Amino acid sequence: MKKKKKDTSDLRALRRLKKEASDFKAAGKLKDALEVCEKIADVYPKSSFGHQGIIEIKTNNYEKYLSDEELKDLKKEYEMLIESATKNEKVEIKRKFDEYLDDCREVENLRKIKKEITGKMIIKKIHENSITTINERLVTINTRGVNGKKIKNVYDFLNGLFLIACLIFNLIYHNYLLLLTVPFGIFGIITVYSFIDTNFFKKGSLKEKRQKLKNISKNAKSKIEEIKGLVKETEDSISFLNEQKINTISKIPSLFFEQIKDVMDVNEEEVSSKLVDEALNKKEDTFKEKLELYTNLKTSQLEEMVNKDLELEFNLENKENEKDKTDENKILYMKKVSLGNYVMVFIFLLVSVTSLFTLIFNFYEINLLSFILAFVTAVMSMLIYNINNGRHASFQETVNDNLLSCIFNTTLVYDLVYASITNELNIMYGFVQMPLTFLFLFIGFVMLVSLFKYKYLFRRLNR
Repeated sequence: MKKKKKDTSDLRALRRLKKEASDFKAAGKLKDALEVCEKIADVYPKSSFGHQGIIEIKTNNYEKYLSDEELKDLKKEYEMLIESATKNEKVEIKRKFDEYLDDCREVENLRKIKKEITGKMIIKKIHENSITTINERLVTINTRGVNGKKIKNVYDFLNGLFLIACLIFNLIYHNYLLLLTVPFGIFGIITVYSFIDTNFFKKGSLKEKRQKLKNISKNAKSKIEEIKGLVKETEDSISFLNEQKINTISKIPSLFFEQIKDVMDVNEEEVSSKLVDEALNKKEDTFKEKLELYTNLKTSQLEEMVNKDLELEFNLENKENEKDKTDENKILYMKKVSLGNYVMVFIFLLVSVTSLFTLIFNFYEINLLSFILAFVTAVMSMLIYNINNGRHASFQETVNDNLLSCIFNTTLVYDLVYASITNELNIMYGFVQMPLTFLFLFIGFVMLVSLFKYKYLFRRLNR
């Protein structure tokens, strides 16, 4: 009799808890409903209500995506539910849960495919950068005067002659500008001597160099074709993975989409580009961490890939100076010219044109002969600027370097000629007013010339 009363009491308590859980669910208080269901599952493990309730609430009636870690705990509840359910109930419970697990697995599968796509895109970009590097080294090799026709550092030679000419002119019409022309003139003499020594006294055996250059070019071109083949294979893999991705997305319930925005985002190209930029900028700590987060690659794999791509001999002589090796690395990974760069060129061209018209109507402070010679110097300076030996990691760096050289040369010529004619040169006039005048006058044209030079070099290295 006592046992019957106890059973009746337990049954009433269970009913009360069931009603309480149902009321909470109906009122949208899912957290409270979950706590009651967990209590039922703990106190009445043989009742399917608690286990069923936990599963339904956590999965929002199988409409909410759960990660693998969250599913581990849920599977325990599922096993308890199967044990407590009737034979007829088990079939339907198993069908629903298996379908739900399949849906969640498709999300994880999509996540893996995204990692693979991002990794493949990184591999493709690295191979493309290797092609750029090899092309750049070939360009450097071809400037070394191997065939007796190509002369190395012609632009530097012309600049050296210009500095020597300024020194000679200043020695004839001497004044305190010698403080500038003497050190730069000496630098010009050294540059000219280096040019002559490099191009006419260190030629070595032209026949041997021609053959070595021919072999280097042949091997490099062969390697480029090999890498292009790897790029094509990678592109094919990316296309196949994208098809898999589309197929996988079609299998995922649309109700999951809002919860898995990070997986649904089409950001593989952006992520891969950022990772490659970090690698090239030597941000090793953040790169390694993000590489493991967004791909299945290891840094050691990428290093091995780069080394294999670039396992080529590029030295023409055993005693070739180290500057050539440095030059080979200077032009690596040039940044593309952006829309902002074009806008900037246009704006500063307007500034220069406006300054030119302003100068025409306010020419009384300018010496005509000095200005004409300075103008010719400016045009020659911006045109013969040696972008190979100058700064060219970005378009802005090229502009800054070319502009600085142009304004210095132009100001120096103007001041030298002006001082020789007037026998005087005010510091504010010669070193502040005129440089600023030339800056506004030529900045747009320097940027335009730099744009053509930069784009030409960029195309040449990416052939």
